[in-house]
Amino acid sequence: MSNDLIQLPKINQLVERYRGMAESDWNRAFANAMAMQAQGLFEAAALIRAREEDGVDMEEIKERHREIFDIARAFAYGKAVPSLARFWPDRRLIKLLSNLPFPDQERIAADMAFPVVVLDSNGEFTHLMRTASRMLPAERQLVFGAGSIRSEQEQRDILMARRTRTLRQAPPDRVGIGKMDYDRVGVIVGNQFVPLASLEEMVRVLRRFGHRS
Repeated sequence: MSNDLIQLPKINQLVERYRGMAESDWNRAFANAMAMQAQGLFEAAALIRAREEDGVDMEEIKERHREIFDIARAFAYGKAVPSLARFWPDRRLIKLLSNLPFPDQERIAADMAFPVVVLDSNGEFTHLMRTASRMLPAERQLVFGAGSIRSEQEQRDILMARRTRTLRQAPPDRVGIGKMDYDRVGVIVGNQFVPLASLEEMVRVLRRFGHRS
């Protein structure tokens, strides 16, 4: 399936029904649509598109219904496959997924599991298999990029870059007698390299015996 606009016959039919509605009728219909579940998304999508095709300025409506406006518009103009509506009312997830190619949207909506890479405190990478609906918000941001589902290697690169950035931002006096080695993620003390994980374990042991830095 290409990334050209997909056609939604049902929404097209609704658009024709809602064209030329009086403002009060439109507002009532839109309020009713938002009170519904997934079907309400298609109703809201058709109402928005009908209003735009009637040439009505939508800025005030967009400001009033900011949380749903962009999502409904994605369905109205075929930027999101209809099956994504199953995630309603998770607005953030639908908005994130609507930026992906249609085949990926369909796979996600079908509850396919994807690898989520984890960087543990020892600097080791592992991964979990999760469906989009079971991912934490941070995991979704890691896995679903702008226009693609990130590979495990891409996720590793992001996590390592974050960890390195955190180390670089640490105050210099935290290291004391050592020198940071950002490439290997650790500290050089004298001629010895000490991995960050070993330092973290040392701190945990000291705190267990009552030492406070």
